[in-house]
Amino acid sequence: MKRTALLTVITWLVIMLTMANFSAPDYAGSLPFQASLGIHNPNSVAWGFPGEKTGSVQLRLDQGDSQIRESVSRSVLADVQKYSLPVLEHNAGQVPVQTTQLIAFNTDKGYLRSIRQIFPKNEITNASGQTAGFTLASEVFLPMYEYQNQAYLVNTLTHELTHVVLNQQHIGAVLPTWMNEGFAWYDGMTAERMVSAADAAQLENLLQDGINRAVQTGELLPLTASESDILRVNHIYNVEFEDYLAVKHLIDRYGLAKFRAFLNASPQGVAQSFYRQYHMPLSQYQTQFFQHMMDKAH
Repeated sequence: MKRTALLTVITWLVIMLTMANFSAPDYAGSLPFQASLGIHNPNSVAWGFPGEKTGSVQLRLDQGDSQIRESVSRSVLADVQKYSLPVLEHNAGQVPVQTTQLIAFNTDKGYLRSIRQIFPKNEITNASGQTAGFTLASEVFLPMYEYQNQAYLVNTLTHELTHVVLNQQHIGAVLPTWMNEGFAWYDGMTAERMVSAADAAQLENLLQDGINRAVQTGELLPLTASESDILRVNHIYNVEFEDYLAVKHLIDRYGLAKFRAFLNASPQGVAQSFYRQYHMPLSQYQTQFFQHMMDKAH
């Protein structure tokens, strides 16, 4: 599947995971978000989250096919308020500043119909079979029937809203795809840990096994791999998980503040902003990370 930044896709294995109790990090829920709910019609719900740093967030949840129960709408938007927005504010220093639409699908038929309208014909099969949600500008498409538990849903919501934030900052299309997807994964996994540390750890361990197999067989790709190479190894490991590890390694090593500063200055030039923060070319980090992954596995 083409790795484009504006039309971003999160690929997952559909995994049945068990829920576990977990205390959220200190910053979770600490922001002054006070929700105000207004139902404009039976299937559309808008929430506002006034915040001291971020103004207000306007989210709208609409049906993509069959009617959405009001209880489901309230639950989804409550998850956004409790988990996604605090993670975005903490990690990105930004929440959506323009009206954002969440489009929920209750059936695979309705979801596939939307995919057919958006994706090129040669990508429809991959998109319908491998996506647990995707983002186009400030619209998030959610196949609700895919989410087996709250942790999976919260991860996806936060992942896709990260793409929305990057798009609204006008950097979604200019960031390297590995960084765009990797940061969305970083936020999504942070939010999932707040719901269930066990689920997040199990998912990471499973996907890490795929990375290890790729290293052992010599099929681990560099971060700048081509579309054809990605399709070739897609059955061996999740390439977007490698993107996540690259962003996580960058943040773990140099700190979240530097990464946020890099993002903030990226509209003026990604390469220049990266060099200013990390004192090395972006290409050098990409090479270093690939070598780090190879060395770590041996």
